[in-house]
Amino acid sequence: SRKLMPFFQQMLHSDSEYFVFENARTVSGDTSDAVTSIQSGCLPLNHEDGRDFALNTTLATEFKKSGFETISFSSHELDMEGTKWFMMYDQLTSNFDHVFSPKNTMEPLVNGRGQNDLAMGKYFKNWLQERMQKKEQGITIEPFFAQFYYYNSHDPYFTDKTVFPNITSRRDGMLMTVDKSIENIFQILHDAGELDNTIVLGSSDHGENCGTRVRYGRLRDWNVNILHPAVYMYVPRKISEKSAKLYHNLRYNTRQLISTLDLFPTLMHFLDIKESKEDDQRKSKHCVTGFNLLKNIIPPHRIAWSFPGVSSSKKQKSGLMAMHYGASSSLMNRWGFPKHNGMSVIHYHDVIGSLSTNNETNLPLTIDKWKSVMQNMTRTNDKHVLGSDMPLAQEFVKSFAAIKLDCMMNKYNPACFQQ
Repeated sequence: SRKLMPFFQQMLHSDSEYFVFENARTVSGDTSDAVTSIQSGCLPLNHEDGRDFALNTTLATEFKKSGFETISFSSHELDMEGTKWFMMYDQLTSNFDHVFSPKNTMEPLVNGRGQNDLAMGKYFKNWLQERMQKKEQGITIEPFFAQFYYYNSHDPYFTDKTVFPNITSRRDGMLMTVDKSIENIFQILHDAGELDNTIVLGSSDHGENCGTRVRYGRLRDWNVNILHPAVYMYVPRKISEKSAKLYHNLRYNTRQLISTLDLFPTLMHFLDIKESKEDDQRKSKHCVTGFNLLKNIIPPHRIAWSFPGVSSSKKQKSGLMAMHYGASSSLMNRWGFPKHNGMSVIHYHDVIGSLSTNNETNLPLTIDKWKSVMQNMTRTNDKHVLGSDMPLAQEFVKSFAAIKLDCMMNKYNPACFQQ
């Protein structure tokens, strides 16, 4: 990646305005779950209130309410309305003052249903120029929220041959094109005189297994590669210097376990939005939520979660769950969790087996009971999980610890469920 993604490497090794989160985890290998968690800060625990909360909350809605001009750039076709991807359609179009997509740019589709990400940059550049002209004419302009949904990193991958004419590897060319797409946004902001007044946050929805020939394997088999997204922030000095504490917290958290669920409350910090007590209680009851990365120091023994959210159906009784744990978690020593990747994955059916030898507690955890345990472990750490006030939590944790690593990391094996 040093050769293929030089701009991302520059961000990774910067010690001032760039913040790259080295231990980020996404909530799912499914795009609908992953993007919704970024857009809403909610991973729903149930199919009613939790799912409704996640689907009815978007970043554009919150920024629009706060007086921002909102603009969406999507290199993917916006033909998702009425499909299983309906939530993506809302997240890319609702409450935006301006929407740019292949439908109105008329750019050729070069990667399945996506146009060249780099070509989208010129529309952003033109929009910023028009904005500056309004300002020069004495027209009041509002701060802006721009959202980019880029698609060239998606299979079958796209390489811009006009920029990289000698690249023959689709994967290498894709990585170079993605890196250039990110750099392009920063360059356009710089040329427009807006970079030192703009906060930039970027995240992939999920990772991928490099070199695999199994298409969409990320939906069926989770591992550290699939659930590790690229997450970064740019905070200019003129903003970060206003609060040394917030800068310190954000820099410290680049080395801690973070979740994509943390991105929504972090962005809301800049809007100074305070949820009502009722909304906060409702969200905490029905969603797994995250931390504000500016306000909070993430504990090194944090626990984060991945499981199906808005993609699940009411009748779904099987799937994947992942528990992520920080570098100093006692789970590794107490329960024998794998030490090299900071996560444990389990397939679940209608029950999650308990390994307790005590007959009084040797009860399977149903999915509903699991979600009850999950609700109590939201935004917490392993000390809380293993507390005596949560007797079911230890049974739940032991279920994760008991699954052999080869069962967790490879394809479905019935032997994993004998307990």
